Amino acid sequence: MIAELVAGHLRRQGVTVEQPVLRGGTGSSDIGNVSLVLPAIHPYLQVMDRGTPSHSLAMAEAVAQPRAQEAMLRMATALACAGADLLADPVIFDAARAEFATRGPDLPE
Repeated sequence: MIAELVAGHLRRQGVTVEQPVLRGGTGSSDIGNVSLVLPAIHPYLQVMDRGTPSHSLAMAEAVAQPRAQEAMLRMATALACAGADLLADPVIFDAARAEFATRGPDLPE
């Protein structure tokens, strides 16, 4: 629910949104622990060309480019708009809470 709110706001900005593939090997993050006790998302943002190695000099160079900064601003806007949706609309807020209460976490396959 929350991820779809963010995706909708990204699409309205002209961003192509892909469903992430959840499989082993994607790393770990503390947000996984947080998401066990309250609704949370961990959105991914493309800031470099596919195939660019993570944690590399090529990645460091890519994230310093205007393309990456523009993508970050679009994501920040989408997250802020989704947060505003949740705070301003009790129906959306209640739906997000209900989804969290009835659905388990998205675990890698």
